[in-house]
Amino acid sequence: MSLNDAFRRLNSLNYYIQNKCTGSRSELAAKLEISVSTLQEYINFMKDVLDAPIVYDHYRKSYVYQEDGGLDFAFQRKRDDKSDQEFYDYLQKFLSDRELRFKRKIF
Repeated sequence: MSLNDAFRRLNSLNYYIQNKCTGSRSELAAKLEISVSTLQEYINFMKDVLDAPIVYDHYRKSYVYQEDGGLDFAFQRKRDDKSDQEFYDYLQKFLSDRELRFKRKIF
């Protein structure tokens, strides 16, 4: 997976979450053309690394942000503790780890 693909998917995921129209995990995975397990990895990445306050709203049947905001390659609040380089390093590690797991599954 290229860095461009990852940013495209993160941007799409952010769009669906901000507009509260993700649907279920399987519906969202289909929209993004990824597996449910890969979707969960993206959501975990957004929550753990980007500090995005994502929850699933059972009433709306959608993932939502608990606070007003969105991603601009990192969830933006009034204070930003992560530098651009830190984010890039985290993203590179995330993509490398995923690629290694994928290669192990094939071989």
